[in-house]
Amino acid sequence: MTYTSIGPVPVILPIEGVGAGNIPVAVKGLEDTNEFADVILHNRRTAMDLALIEQELLEAGRDLIRQTSEIRSIVLECTDPPPYAASLQKELRLPVFDITTLACMAHDVVARVPYHGLMPW
Repeated sequence: MTYTSIGPVPVILPIEGVGAGNIPVAVKGLEDTNEFADVILHNRRTAMDLALIEQELLEAGRDLIRQTSEIRSIVLECTDPPPYAASLQKELRLPVFDITTLACMAHDVVARVPYHGLMPW
């Protein structure tokens, strides 16, 4: 999901043997929303109804699933939707990736801690 699906979709990691390869990608833009588009996309005002934005994102996610039922995960491309990632995950019952999951992954690979397991011995 991205703030707008208007224009070309960038190809990520177009290096031979790297990237998604033949995995299909579906793009759902948020340009047809009301609150999100007015505030985030068009900068018409700064005050926003956060509950309405959440509902618009949930509806966009449901639309994406209806249009492309074989989707197995969601990527939130822009930095505005991550506060709603948990709601999307609960609603769509799919993994949701965003800039915060990327930051956590980057942190985890450079700040590893020993794993002690779950067994009491």
